[in-house]
Amino acid sequence: MKKLVLFLLVIVAAFLLFSCKGSIAIDETYNTIRPVKQLELPDQVKENVVIVIKNVADERSSYKNRVDLFINDRKINPNWLVSNVQNTFVYKMRMRPGYYKVNARYYAYVGWGEEKYDIVSDDLIRVQHDKRTVVTANIVKKPNGEPVNKKMYFKMQLEDILAENK
Repeated sequence: MKKLVLFLLVIVAAFLLFSCKGSIAIDETYNTIRPVKQLELPDQVKENVVIVIKNVADERSSYKNRVDLFINDRKINPNWLVSNVQNTFVYKMRMRPGYYKVNARYYAYVGWGEEKYDIVSDDLIRVQHDKRTVVTANIVKKPNGEPVNKKMYFKMQLEDILAENK
């Protein structure tokens, strides 16, 4: 008899556990539920984020200087072959609307070794569903290839992308 009661309790507990598993609160729906099929909007067809870093390397004193880009502390690898003298890095990508932490690390060969310099933004970078976010940084350097400022900053601007899709 005890085994039968224990068995029934286990069945009821399992039923309650599995019936509650699929439910979520109303305020959790945006972060929890993803669409079954993504809606094809114009801003999803083209890149809505462009990050440009200028004056990275050249054939003179900045030979072999390079840059690493990070979004939300994750390194973003270029989708092109980077050369030792690449002057401008242009990252074009599609991202979900929201706010992102964008920073980069500039590596310059100064003197006898490689030095690291940060490129940061004053605030989080905003990505909207109806705009293109353009983030730029221009590295101003001394004649030896060393940046003038030890810490450099990104600038952000929003451009309308719906008009060009019409």
